[in-house]
Parts: sequence; structure tokens; C-alpha cells
Amino acid sequence: MRNDDEPLPPSPDLVEVTVTVENLSPEQGTALTPLWVGFHDGDFDTYDRNRPASAGLESLAEDGDTTLFSEEFLNSGAGFVEDVIVGDGGANPGVIDVGETTSFTFTVDRSLASSRYLNYAAMVLPSNDGFIANGDPIAHEIFDQDGNFLGADFTVAGNEVLDAGTEVNDEAENSTAFFSQAEPNTGEIENGLVTTHPGFDPDGRILSSSDFTNADFTAEDYQIARITVTADGFEPEAPEDDDVEVYRFFNNDLQLEFYTANEFERDYLVENFPQYQLQGVSFIAADEPVEGEDISGVDPVYRFFNTSTGVHLYTTSDIEKDAAIENSNYSFEGIAYYGYESEQEGTVPLYRFYNESLDAHFYTPSSETKDIYLESPDYQPEGENGIAFYVEPAEI
Repeated sequence: MRNDDEPLPPSPDLVEVTVTVENLSPEQGTALTPLWVGFHDGDFDTYDRNRPASAGLESLAEDGDTTLFSEEFLNSGAGFVEDVIVGDGGANPGVIDVGETTSFTFTVDRSLASSRYLNYAAMVLPSNDGFIANGDPIAHEIFDQDGNFLGADFTVAGNEVLDAGTEVNDEAENSTAFFSQAEPNTGEIENGLVTTHPGFDPDGRILSSSDFTNADFTAEDYQIARITVTADGFEPEAPEDDDVEVYRFFNNDLQLEFYTANEFERDYLVENFPQYQLQGVSFIAADEPVEGEDISGVDPVYRFFNTSTGVHLYTTSDIEKDAAIENSNYSFEGIAYYGYESEQEGTVPLYRFYNESLDAHFYTPSSETKDIYLESPDYQPEGENGIAFYVEPAEI
């Protein structure tokens, strides 16, 4: 019999999760303010490209102050475990300096949906309102729907730095964090939108400073940070050797297609957006490449959302990806899945067509549908013989 004075044993569902951030910038490169981290159920959206930043994100991006941002997170109802990871008190206490690695351990309940996904955000120093964060709330799944630990290990590249659009990038000494800014919120108001950061002025105050000669994060192969998520006593669940099924939806309102390989997103659309009609598995994507293995022959398929038309764009082309990122109408939503560069045993072409009147792209692995498109004057094939990349056919 248990004595009532004895402490209850710890819940088997409570997990100590350690989030580690390493500043990968070169010497005389960029630093980071303390990294905000929050665990949630997939419904907390840090930002949306080409839309105004929230008041909390503005405070974070301009001054590194996470107070209001934390309130926005907790008020969202998506999660309740959040905190900041600070520097170890080196040259700039609290700041995560170049070459520094620092961690924080969170206690989460893996049985709760609010522990499933991770979001992060930090200001890039020095800048007026530059920041890093994941815009896709389900990009970093830490526990699967059954509570199995998945962990995370990813790198934030320089071309992923964002501009909050809340303060003019004048690089003025009295309004640029990490220079001589005397108090927060002193820069010239921009009233802009969240976009990819254009980079520092080549002849401006920041890159001209001897402390930041290598702070041009737009430079090729520039890396901002590495973020890892580990759990004491838990090994990341080995990925199941399942087919990567890509689901096709048809938007009856817009007469457009939508594709996703994410089961959470699939179910969310089915439950909340009746205009999206699930039409089943369209095809099987290539397996996601494993770091260290030969990944030749497999390309990431990038997904964009056109905020003006409501159309999604899928492409394996780096040239098209870069052009879309520079286009203010497109919001980059990351890697949707992977495709094969060329025909391999067991694969079929995925054809891509453009409909000018709808300003939309259509995709199909079906040779019958391809022939229908070819017979219609409304559809023009794109790519080499209309082939975007190769996939495995879905089982009928």
C-alpha cells in the first residue's frame, strides 16, 4: 500500500526534450538573440509571407524581445510549453554569438497533441528587423500522433533570413540592434510585409564595420544556425519504410488542384475545408534522402502559394524556385516531397501543364489525362516533353 505522503511516480508520458542551437555563422558574421521555442499542436503560425507581422513578431524581429510573442503563443491555445534559449554569457550575455552552442531542456507530455510540433524564432544581429523562424507550423514534427519521439536536426541557411517589414532597413546607428541603439522600437516605421530579407547594404554601416565583415548572409553557402532536438532516454523513432503517398485535392470553388504528402494537412483539409475534395492518392513520391547516403537522382519538390490567385506551384527547378522567392506574390512553403530526376525502374513521368486563363499549373501521372490536356487548347505542356519529374504510380 502506498503511503499518501510518498510522491507520485513520474508520468511515463513526460519527456525531457533538449533543444540545442549552434551559431554556424563565420567569424565576423551574424549573431542571434535568444532563440524562442514553442511546442504546439500544429496550429500556431509564426508568420505568413507577404502579410504583416504580428505585434509580437515585430517586437521579436526589431528588438529580440519575446515577451509579447510568448503571450500570442499562449493565447493561441495551440500549446503551453515555451521558453527562450540564451547564450552562455560570453562577450555578449544572452546573445548567441558566432561559434557558440547553447541548449535548454523542456518537459513535455508526449501524449498531448500540444507537444507534437516545434516552432522557433530569433532576431538576426545586427539588423533593423531581420529574423529566422519556421513559417510552416508542421515543418518540425517532434512526436508522431502516437507519441513516438522523432526528434529534429536541421540547418537554417542564410537565404532563409526574413524581413519583418516593420522597420526600414536604414542600418542607422541609433536604430540598428547591436550597434548603438539606446532603446527599443526607435527605427523608422515601414508598415510592410514579411518577405525574404534582401541582405545588408554592400556599402552600408553593417558590412563596413570591422566586426561584421563576413555578415553577408546572402552569400552562397552561408549558414545561420543548426538546431537539434533530442530526448534523454529516447532514440528517434526509425522512419517506417512506407511509401510516400501524395494526395490530390480538387478545389471546387477555384477549379484548381492541391497536392500534399502530409497526412495531418490532408485530414485538416477534409475536416475544415469542404471546398477541397479529396480524390485519393495521386502518386508515390521518392523517399526523402538520408544525410550521408547517395542522394543523386532525387530532387526536392518545392511548394509555393500564390497569395494573389490562391494557386499552388510545385517545382524541382532551383531557377524557378529562386524566381518565385523574389516574386512578392509567392509564399515559399518549403519542400512538399521528393521526385526522381530521370526515369527509373518502376517510375512514370509526372506531367505538368499550364492553363493561362486560370493562371495555374496542373499535374498528372496519368497518360490518359495527359492526352486530354494535350488535346485541349487551354493547356500547354511545360518542361521537357511536358515532364516535370518522375514518380511511382499509385496502386489502384
